[in-house]
Amino acid sequence: MTTLNVKNVVKKFNSQIALNNVSFEIKSGEFVCILGPSGCGKSTLLRAIAGLEEVESGSIEIGGRDVTCEPPSNRNFGIVFQSYALFPNMNVEENIAYGLRSKRIDCDEISRRVDEILEIVGLSEHRKKYPQQLSGGQQQRVAISRALVLNPGFLLLDEPLSALDAKVRIKLRREIRKIQQRFGITTIMVTHDQEEALSMADKLIVMNEGRVEQIDTPLKIYEAPVNNFVADFVGAANFVGSHSVIRPENIRICAVSQGKIPANVCDIEFRGAFYRVEADSTAGRIMIDIPSQQNEASFLKCGSIIYLDIPQDRLISLERVS
Repeated sequence: MTTLNVKNVVKKFNSQIALNNVSFEIKSGEFVCILGPSGCGKSTLLRAIAGLEEVESGSIEIGGRDVTCEPPSNRNFGIVFQSYALFPNMNVEENIAYGLRSKRIDCDEISRRVDEILEIVGLSEHRKKYPQQLSGGQQQRVAISRALVLNPGFLLLDEPLSALDAKVRIKLRREIRKIQQRFGITTIMVTHDQEEALSMADKLIVMNEGRVEQIDTPLKIYEAPVNNFVADFVGAANFVGSHSVIRPENIRICAVSQGKIPANVCDIEFRGAFYRVEADSTAGRIMIDIPSQQNEASFLKCGSIIYLDIPQDRLISLERVS
């Protein structure tokens, strides 16, 4: 079942095109990440879906109903912004209950729903605290709870992890996914972080300059990008000729030179589980990822001459060149 259908949407700011003929479908229960660099149109797209931005042309359907010209109140979504937008003068349970009270729901039902969501997100012990007394991760869970307690048809997340430090982000992306699966709610998350998108999404929508470049599963996009932009933006890529790429982890360093590509090591970065080695060769600058436990990694230094094996069966052929 298709929950959301975006067809040929165009959005302009004065003469600048922010969304250029954008189309895609999202099915019920999917977790979809809209991924792309800053300024590519992903947040504008999310706001258009929510009804917070009018579009020049195209249509947006929710559950088969055309809502293109409908206000946000008629679109049945919950939204969480990067800033969380919690009320500083309300405690946790008051923040979560705010939307329910505005709908004049019975007080007992409000208490039941708030208690239930607090238990699910692990904030029952913090219900009387105010936002300034919470960590960034706890504030984010309050914001998500406030959206979910209204039982929306789908959840919109606009860069919800970008203000948090790396370790907290890793923990919270697992928690968001767990909450999403618990509720079974269709979720659309905007992010510029490829690691977040790859680890959280059922489906990725990769955007650039207002266009959708590719839509597929994270694995398919990583293993079969359609063009240079997607290959380079989603993961690291070495371009071999004009129509092929190979990922750094698929290149091998060999002890013998026969039939291999000589290269001069120009940079080495230790990245924990692996070393990222960059080397200049006749094929251009090449990135190679070497697992940290492999002995050859510890012997490499800038200026070393190495020999590279580029397996032909690991080359990714691009459908089109962007």
